[in-house]
Amino acid sequence: MRITGLLAASATGQKITPALFLKGENSDMIRTEDGVRHLFAAKAWVNQDVFIRWVNYEFPFVGSNTVLIVFDSARSHIANKVKAHLHRRGILFAVIPGGLTGLLQPCDVSWFRPLKLSMANSIDAWKALPNREYTRGGRPRPPTVACMSSWLSSAWNNITPELISHSFQSCFMGETMNLYIARHEIYGAAFRQRIAELSGNTLAEPDQISSGESDPFELVDE
Repeated sequence: MRITGLLAASATGQKITPALFLKGENSDMIRTEDGVRHLFAAKAWVNQDVFIRWVNYEFPFVGSNTVLIVFDSARSHIANKVKAHLHRRGILFAVIPGGLTGLLQPCDVSWFRPLKLSMANSIDAWKALPNREYTRGGRPRPPTVACMSSWLSSAWNNITPELISHSFQSCFMGETMNLYIARHEIYGAAFRQRIAELSGNTLAEPDQISSGESDPFELVDE
């Protein structure tokens, strides 16, 4: 089986409660248990309606143009319905082009590696339990929702605010020439040239939020 979660945090280092996507009746209900949001849809992954539901829940009251959400180009993020909704809400958004999340998205740059390692350790420990339940066909039963929530919550708690703040600085808020993309062997030169052309231009920066869905974890018995 696969586990799909959504993680988001502010450039200040503040973490938003992690979300877990579960297969079930498609409804607007969002449940919070064991420090994790539970969102339900026909399939256990993110679609445009579920993403809009998450945005409304986590950002119910925001002033126009005061929050910038940075996300990758997954279809659930960039669907016309999602973009129209964000425009109506006055929520700014920036889309990271495909192939560049490892340079521009704080989630990919700093958070996911230690989080996935923690999740993998939890999964290995669960697989090694002597009292695991099996189906009549001899296959192991999947973990409970409470179990998956505890894995995600524990892993997210291990991500420090300092790591999150540093990831924003490394991706797009720090000194221009110290950004990951500025040092990239392929894109670095073009980026530095473009910045030189735009030097002297300054823009007011609203609060910035980076979000991303972690890659699904596969639970596979050796």
